[in-house]
Amino acid sequence: MTEVYVGLARARALAVLDAATDKPVRQIALSLRPEERRGLPGQIGVGPFGNAAVLPLLSTGPDVGIVSHDRSPADERLATRAAPFGPSERIPRSGRRAGAAGGGQRCTWIGVGTGQPRGVRYSAAEATQSVAVDGRGRAYVLVGDVGGSAPSYAAVVELATGTLRRHVPLAAVGESVFALLARPDGERVYAAIWQWDTPFGAPGQAQGRLVELDARSGQVLSQVPVGQLVAGSGISPDAVVTDLALAAPPPGSRPAGDPSALAIYAVVVGPGPSRDDLDWWPQPSQAALVALDPRRLDVLTDWPLDGRPGALAALRDGSRMYLLAGPAFGGGRSRRLVSLDLATGIVTHRWSLPDGCLGLALGPTGKLYVTDLLGDRLWRVDTSTDTFLGDVPLPGGPIAIAARPYA
Repeated sequence: MTEVYVGLARARALAVLDAATDKPVRQIALSLRPEERRGLPGQIGVGPFGNAAVLPLLSTGPDVGIVSHDRSPADERLATRAAPFGPSERIPRSGRRAGAAGGGQRCTWIGVGTGQPRGVRYSAAEATQSVAVDGRGRAYVLVGDVGGSAPSYAAVVELATGTLRRHVPLAAVGESVFALLARPDGERVYAAIWQWDTPFGAPGQAQGRLVELDARSGQVLSQVPVGQLVAGSGISPDAVVTDLALAAPPPGSRPAGDPSALAIYAVVVGPGPSRDDLDWWPQPSQAALVALDPRRLDVLTDWPLDGRPGALAALRDGSRMYLLAGPAFGGGRSRRLVSLDLATGIVTHRWSLPDGCLGLALGPTGKLYVTDLLGDRLWRVDTSTDTFLGDVPLPGGPIAIAARPYA
């Protein structure tokens, strides 16, 4: 339960760390062929039982790597305590279907594409773009293309068995999904959708929206224009949500008597990207962090940000947000790790980081980790005291990172 999963770019492997000691306990090869592109990790999603989904950094098709293993006794107790599913939705036991052998772990690549013909001539092929994981052991893999030349879907995969269950439609032709989030109970999925200013087909106006969908049927349950989320903030109404996170509501907005209440945290950036610009995302842009009620997508509160962050991680109690800001390869120490107190809206720390710091994740023991691709190390913060702990070596080119979700 105290494991952190780190994707190693140069080693083309997944390192599993003991979060108590920050030392690797095992390493899982992502491909038996070192030259294979899909063995280069780009994103990781980890389920509640330690099974993981790995997305390639350079996708050559709609494939996802599934890392699975037999459950431990602690995982069995967790599964027993979990809320019951419907008859066809029981949490499966992991077996050996995904390549487990001798109690170990191995990555098995499976196709998650829709198989649908592309609707536009010369359109890009389907590719896996991002992944979200719920607290029941399902991965929601975004399948689409960067230009929105065809519809986008979430491929729902059982991590324990590597079984593709279904495709949930997310966005239409001319649209792209910029962020995906799954609720821990597996009932709802949230998608940040951007409609391009020159979509395939009829001309349109650039605009973004945040959508809540039923995770089984794909039915849209609620949606809100992103411009409405930042009304009065000075941010351009043609804004887009770039990142989503889930945690307790921020201080001052928590429902009385509901300790399990959650809020959606969204990074909103305006103006959004455009196909007409030589620089597809013109600068300068303005950004804000917005906390939302997940049931109605109403704004609870918001905080201005000084620039567009590349990644974020929220403390589970909703007290603090950590963001990676500044260019990832800007030269010198232009990258910054920002600590934002959500009670006061004050940035308490801006730690300078070197080039190549790309991944950010909150570990199960209260430490925050940042991957340093070029430095072969992880940077760490003790979130209980908001104290910078320095680095710990991790050879192999750490690029992506994730930990088990909480229910």
